[in-house]
Amino acid sequence: MKTPKIIAIKAIGTLVLLIAFSSFTSCQSQDKKVKNEKNDSTITQTKIETPNVDIHTATFLGNLETVNQHIKAGTNLDIKINMDQHH
Repeated sequence: MKTPKIIAIKAIGTLVLLIAFSSFTSCQSQDKKVKNEKNDSTITQTKIETPNVDIHTATFLGNLETVNQHIKAGTNLDIKINMDQHH
């Protein structure tokens, strides 16, 4: 005859294994959902034209709309100019 202590230990062990297994499978299914969401997303890009006014003049004049348009158009913000040659 099995003692109640051994039955309780087996029941707790089985319960722990079931909890571990169910948490492992639920995490695995969430990872698949994240991967599918990443693959299903589409990226649309629109070409934004560079403004007629260069970024240095726009900055100097405080023209934030033109500066923002340069940023959206992908203008290199690190370009340095020689002030002697700037018109």
